[in-house]
Amino acid sequence: MPNSPYYITELHDMAVTRIPIPQWMKTQQADTRLESSLAELNLAVRTINGLEEAGILIVGDLLKCTPEQVLDLPNLAEKTLATIYAALEEIGFVRDSCPSERGEGESSYPLLVVNGG
Repeated sequence: MPNSPYYITELHDMAVTRIPIPQWMKTQQADTRLESSLAELNLAVRTINGLEEAGILIVGDLLKCTPEQVLDLPNLAEKTLATIYAALEEIGFVRDSCPSERGEGESSYPLLVVNGG
């Protein structure tokens, strides 16, 4: 049965699947920026410590946060949020317009969106 089209097995990233993986998916590269340490953003030590105490350890964790979640953390204010935006923009993540900036209430959108790779 291994030659049957219903039992196709492919090895991809150490996972075996019986579902064929499209060729385009096999060539996709992971965005290594998401796994970068916060220390690589050249933020103030106080900012990094505050984020890490909240369990935000890598860039990917930070990008999942909304601005409100960051501002709710101890010792992090609007100015700190602006420096976080600037640091993330330096590595290719751009700020997305969110409803709160347009006067539509609080935002549930993440901090930034991916731009480039």
